[in-house]
Amino acid sequence: MLMRSAIDKDNWYLLPTENLEPFDYLLSIIAYHSAPVLENEKAAVLLSFNNEGTRRLNRLWLQNRERVPQSAHFRFFELRRAPERTTVLFYHPALLQKVLWEDTNAGYLRSCGYREELTLETALSDLKTRCQRGCPHEIGIFLGIPLPDILGFVENRGKNALAGGYWKIYHDPVPKLALFARYQEAKRDFIRFILAGNEAEEYLLRIRHPDSSEH
Repeated sequence: MLMRSAIDKDNWYLLPTENLEPFDYLLSIIAYHSAPVLENEKAAVLLSFNNEGTRRLNRLWLQNRERVPQSAHFRFFELRRAPERTTVLFYHPALLQKVLWEDTNAGYLRSCGYREELTLETALSDLKTRCQRGCPHEIGIFLGIPLPDILGFVENRGKNALAGGYWKIYHDPVPKLALFARYQEAKRDFIRFILAGNEAEEYLLRIRHPDSSEH
């Protein structure tokens, strides 16, 4: 039951995207999936743009990435680029740095070969290098996945999880399921913002209250 009810059904279909211009559609995709980051609930999200379907999102990304709004609270970093697919990390710099500097996380990253001088810049650079060979397990650190769940996934080869949703949970599921619910609520906030007549670019640039990340 936990595996099925961990997160709500995706609400993307509620957005009026049919008549959006290509760039606005790209921004809507980014804003919707990055809503937990933009609402200070998550350090980062990982999006992969490909050329499947009529929108050809990888082409849209490559043509327009310089136009995608960035701020002190929201940035992006390309991890891997191929002719048909680009993998991009969208992140909150302060939140991501805090996650990376947690003692257990920093120790794990160094054990994976990350530089001893662990800064946001060096960590992203080292992650990008490692992503050229595939998707390394420690990318979960960047996405805010607790280390016990990362190690549990590795040790169990992805099986035997206690619960799941945004990731497979191997330790202390109750607070993580509550966190998943907050991620979903952030996405619903974005949908309400758009249905009120606003645009995705406004959402990406909106300034949050500095205390909004505290719960």
